[in-house]
Amino acid sequence: MSDSKPGPSDPQSAPLPPSLIAVWREWVAKGEGAWSEVVTQWMRDERVGPTLARQVDEGRILHRLYVEAAQAGLGLANLPSRTDLEMLDERLGRVEDGLASVAAALYRLRDALAAQGVPGAALPRAKRDRKPPQAPAPHAESPPKPVRKANAPAPQPVRPARSSARRTDR
Repeated sequence: MSDSKPGPSDPQSAPLPPSLIAVWREWVAKGEGAWSEVVTQWMRDERVGPTLARQVDEGRILHRLYVEAAQAGLGLANLPSRTDLEMLDERLGRVEDGLASVAAALYRLRDALAAQGVPGAALPRAKRDRKPPQAPAPHAESPPKPVRKANAPAPQPVRPARSSARRTDR
């Protein structure tokens, strides 16, 4: 005898557990809000605000000095720094843009020549057939392969003879 009323042991009536991601997001948001309030109060304080601002500026200066020292060290080791790679990236971007403009100009020139009826201006069309490409003919200069008789066994590789002397240096 089972009743149709859902009870506490019924898996369909059990409340779903909260999503761990949702709980984590809520916790992070509350933590950020609390830190924001604390830092805002510190910055408003006349004793803490200027000191904190000065330390942030000193941190920026130290970071800049570290970057310069790292670049110098990498330069001595003949390795590129981040700045070098960023400059190279920008330069390659300009080269790619220039190449794209040249390619576009060539396409426009080809189309204009094809519109005027200049022979050879249009690109040749590739054949659209289902035949596989033919294998090149063998060269007449290559030596013929040796022919083995059908009943003859395949030659076996020659093994070096074993030495009967035993190693004594073990």
